[in-house]
Amino acid sequence: MRRPARDSGGAPRARKRPRRASRRLARSGLLFVVPAALYVAFSQLGPVVYGLVLSFTKYNPLSRSGPQPVGLDNYRSLLDDPEFGKALLVTGRYVLQVLPVTVVLAMGLALLANRAFRGVGLFRTALYVPHVVSLTAVSMIWLWIYSDQGLVNQVFDFFGLPSQSWLLQEGSALNAASAMRVWKALGSNMVLLLAGLQTVQRDLY
Repeated sequence: MRRPARDSGGAPRARKRPRRASRRLARSGLLFVVPAALYVAFSQLGPVVYGLVLSFTKYNPLSRSGPQPVGLDNYRSLLDDPEFGKALLVTGRYVLQVLPVTVVLAMGLALLANRAFRGVGLFRTALYVPHVVSLTAVSMIWLWIYSDQGLVNQVFDFFGLPSQSWLLQEGSALNAASAMRVWKALGSNMVLLLAGLQTVQRDLY
């Protein structure tokens, strides 16, 4: 019978195989992570950093002179522009219209999808389809919905209400874009919330 190896004090030595196996597993995990990390670095972080660098320069893509450093002049002129404040207000209103509504509706749909009923799989798939559809196709569909002869104006005409130019009026263009964005984001948010609901133990209910 083979005795376990002991150190100089007579105590048995710890086995190194589990540690080597964990290191090998960590290396294998890094091999899978590195391609995705490089993709994110070059396709997303790289352009963000380059855009930040260009913000401190005067640059015209059609010019052959290249970027010319101007320091903080671009930011000073931006703060002096009255349209910048208006753009911030519009962006803030857009976020307030989209984010709370999306979360509330997605939570309600997730609660429905978390129940066991006939056709629940089809129900979940139908809710997730808008997320996987390309934004170009979604934009074309909603352009038709908001057009003069689109679905929304047809519903208004059915109830005897006047038609609207939804994307050409200042009061309705932002609301129309917000509605499209809520519809597009419902599927992904519903899936995330549904995954969280399904991890809750039944005993807690």
